[in-house]
Amino acid sequence: SIITVILNILIGFESWLCIHYATLFFILQIGKKIFSNLKHKEMNNKKCKILFDMTPYEIISAFISGIIVMFYFINRHWILNDIICFCLAFTTLSFIVLKSFMLCFVCLFSFFLYDTFWVFFSERIFSENVMVVAATSIQVPIKIEFPILFSNSPIKNCMLLGLGDILLPGLIIKYSRRFDLISEKSEIKKRKKGMNFFEYNLLLYFISVALAMIMMFVFNHGQPVLFYISPIFIIGLMLKAYKES
Repeated sequence: SIITVILNILIGFESWLCIHYATLFFILQIGKKIFSNLKHKEMNNKKCKILFDMTPYEIISAFISGIIVMFYFINRHWILNDIICFCLAFTTLSFIVLKSFMLCFVCLFSFFLYDTFWVFFSERIFSENVMVVAATSIQVPIKIEFPILFSNSPIKNCMLLGLGDILLPGLIIKYSRRFDLISEKSEIKKRKKGMNFFEYNLLLYFISVALAMIMMFVFNHGQPVLFYISPIFIIGLMLKAYKES
């Protein structure tokens, strides 16, 4: 239908923009390593008038992005899906910034309630698990897919990690990194020995995802990762903040 075509065009364009931004970032980093500073600045400032005043780096990035999006819509391969999701997450985390720990806690608690309702209570109202159906039936790059060998997996033959399970903790981990940098430069607060907030949050995220995977196989049922991320982050951050005074 026309609506489906329009949606695919919008999804393709959004995916291309995010991949273009992410690949351009990495190409610029590679360019700094390969070329001298003078040559790198020359290539970064040189623009092609025929191609909308794009630099050589931007042309390469745009070409790679277009190839990835085109092949994704041709075969919907999980590797291409994961590349697009990674670029979406990378671009989003590059632009969005949380301003305070209170906002972090509000987001965690809100999404905890949201995930809990749609995964554990939506089946009683809509006669099917809305979150699981959406995660397994919607063929758009909104989730990371990990193929596994177990045929009796709760969600077909792959494990899924939604973008929300990456972006929300990612924003909090990003904020904690900024907090650590500010704290290290401040003469008022001297950081104690041990893990800083950034390293501590990375550990909390690893524990949360690992626990969700374990519970998925124990109960043979898809688990909302934010259901584990939110309380572990909230309790863990409170304990860490109390310890750091």
